[in-house]
Amino acid sequence: MEVLQRITALYDSDRETIEIRKTLDDEYAFEVEEINEYDTTTYPPAYDVSGKLDEYQQRQEDFNKQLLEQLNQQQKYIVKLVERSNEDVKELKRLISPE
Repeated sequence: MEVLQRITALYDSDRETIEIRKTLDDEYAFEVEEINEYDTTTYPPAYDVSGKLDEYQQRQEDFNKQLLEQLNQQQKYIVKLVERSNEDVKELKRLISPE
């Protein structure tokens, strides 16, 4: 426990790891052997944020175009229904009205 407290105190005093090792070697009679299981640090694969953003924007644009096309078709359908309904009403008025 004393060693860990000493290590903490040395790090808190802004010493570098190499300096801390030398200080600990001088102060304590035993040596801790460091075993490095990994020779190199493995970094996560690079993530192409710009490419992903471009891809997302393209998909969004395609979706928006499809949506606008559907809305346009829906609007045309509604206009045709209203025109047909108006024509039907005119036809009924013509048939009902005595002339």
